[in-house]
Amino acid sequence: KIFIYDAESDNGFWQFDPITEQWNQLTAYPGARRDYPTHFSINDDIYIGMGADFEPYTSIKYGDFYKYSPSTNSWTQIADFTYQNYSLRTETSTFTINDIAYVGNGATNTGTPTGGSNRNDCWRYDPTLDNWTQVDDIGPIVRAGHFSFSINGKGYIGGGIWSISAERYDMFEFIP
Repeated sequence: KIFIYDAESDNGFWQFDPITEQWNQLTAYPGARRDYPTHFSINDDIYIGMGADFEPYTSIKYGDFYKYSPSTNSWTQIADFTYQNYSLRTETSTFTINDIAYVGNGATNTGTPTGGSNRNDCWRYDPTLDNWTQVDDIGPIVRAGHFSFSINGKGYIGGGIWSISAERYDMFEFIP
């Protein structure tokens, strides 16, 4: 099943069931409305937090995190993410290995990308050796603001933009 957080519809939270091909509205995300939150899944629970609100003149950064349980259709607040400096963090890269979430990269409020912004390189992490290895690039064009996920050991990436007005509607599959 696919879950989507929609900041533009009162923190709407939705589930798509590919078997029935139906969207179901779930309990709304309880945190403040935010742009580019961090999200990941461990076991069957979904975690959403961090991000920022870029609508006010001075951006608001968030460090709060919430866990969504599909079995009860409910949210629980968990420990906040503690920033090491004042800079907010958006557009992060996240993945889970052995029920441990890894969050990194992204952009800060200075506009400086530390990865994941207008790039098409792809890296594989080995938690046993604690190292990264570069693998094949993802598609012929760099992109930012994309979405990605993994299913059955394969990685998928799609959407995003590659310039101010050039949206991407393609999707790529990575087979390790």
